[in-house]
Amino acid sequence: MRGYPVMLNLLGKRVVVIGGGKIATRKIQTLLQSDATIIVVSPNITETLAQFVSKQRITWYEKNYQLSDLDHAFIVIAATNDNELNKTIAKDCQPYQLVNVVSEGTYGNFIVPASFRRGKLTIAVSTDGVNPSAAKHIRDELAFVHDETYANYINCLKVRH
Repeated sequence: MRGYPVMLNLLGKRVVVIGGGKIATRKIQTLLQSDATIIVVSPNITETLAQFVSKQRITWYEKNYQLSDLDHAFIVIAATNDNELNKTIAKDCQPYQLVNVVSEGTYGNFIVPASFRRGKLTIAVSTDGVNPSAAKHIRDELAFVHDETYANYINCLKVRH
């Protein structure tokens, strides 16, 4: 995949995550920062996701995936531990939906880069899905160099046109 970097405004957008395990939890923790409307479809969820449900930060449908779960979704994340089901979810999506398949990036139409934030500064690293571990390693090196002082620095800069 030859990616095109972009930052999305997900405020109020419906994001459907199919799966409730560790990988889904990690994706959702990042999505919560975007103020998206997050729906989780899974018969089981992690304790962390259960806490998000109890705090009404996400909505959980305690069931197996059905095609209708994709209705009105802006983003769909297939994060089950079943590669064939993830592939089916991707095929079920509409052409206008953004789809991320955690088990195999080529099934979806976007991948999520390794990233970190320092206030309004976001730094993202991608290997176009070839080696996510390398992207995470580079991200961690950059995060070490670009510490929390960058949050204040960015806020002090003025926009110039």
